[in-house]
Amino acid sequence: MPLKSNYGVKQLDVKNPFFNNFGKKTIAVVIAIMLWIVANLEFDIEKTYNIPVKYTNLNPELIITNNPPDEISYKIKGPRTELSTLISSTSVINVDLSQFTTGVSNIRVESDSMNLPKEVDITSVSPAEITIDLDKLISKKVKIEPVFEELEKGYRIVGELEFSPKSVEIQGPKEMLSKINIIETRPISLEGEKSNFSIEVPLQLPNKLITAKSDDQVKVSFDIQEENLAKEFNNIDIIFKNFNGLDYTATEEAKAMIIFDGPYSIINNLSSNDIEVYVDARDIGSNNIGNHKLRVKVDYPDPDNLNLNKLSPETIEIKVN
Repeated sequence: MPLKSNYGVKQLDVKNPFFNNFGKKTIAVVIAIMLWIVANLEFDIEKTYNIPVKYTNLNPELIITNNPPDEISYKIKGPRTELSTLISSTSVINVDLSQFTTGVSNIRVESDSMNLPKEVDITSVSPAEITIDLDKLISKKVKIEPVFEELEKGYRIVGELEFSPKSVEIQGPKEMLSKINIIETRPISLEGEKSNFSIEVPLQLPNKLITAKSDDQVKVSFDIQEENLAKEFNNIDIIFKNFNGLDYTATEEAKAMIIFDGPYSIINNLSSNDIEVYVDARDIGSNNIGNHKLRVKVDYPDPDNLNLNKLSPETIEIKVN
């Protein structure tokens, strides 16, 4: 039997090396992440800021006639921490117009006037130049002219058109006002209007730079009346009434031409089916043998408003055998 020794080889306690000094490794990772965050916070970035423009000290006898920008767009590059607080320190760009006269002037946008931190750079400015077009501000008295939309068919404005005021004093750039002699009202809608009509309507100023120095409302009154129209009908058959049992012949063609006139709403709907043209045998009398001229008669609707303007023939000749 082999002898057991009390001095055998000591067995090693083998563990996962990842967990050796685990606490120190965790602290190192946290520090590395924090350093990365700080480094990225301070990394240069680019942002765009739109700074409003304020135009000041304009001579009251002048007016700006173009559309200068109301803000300037700056692209700025720098550390994130600097750019995050930059907008609060850059509020408005003042453009002093006190020394400007009539005509076109160009103003260069100076970027160095913003007093930016040295770590911050402006990469672009848009627009880089402001154009100001100035003209004299004047007043002028001009006539007023009412403008109407189209009336319904068959109606018209009659009599004198009344409106007040007849003229207005306007204010605006001299060059614009030199070309204006009349100011129109906004178009007046006449839809559904068929009688006396009155309305207050504003002026239609041709440009936002032109203003009325008084109330821009115009009172307009006028009368609307239905038009009288004429309508012609041709080749209407002439009917022979009450000729029963009577031996007769017509010596001419039994066709009629008729012209009516009357209000549009009535005459426009009048058709040949509404009209009856005839001669009546009862007009011959008792001695009916021989030739007779009979008066042509017409029946038609609404004779109080429709006028029979023309009838041809007015008589027709027949022969009774």
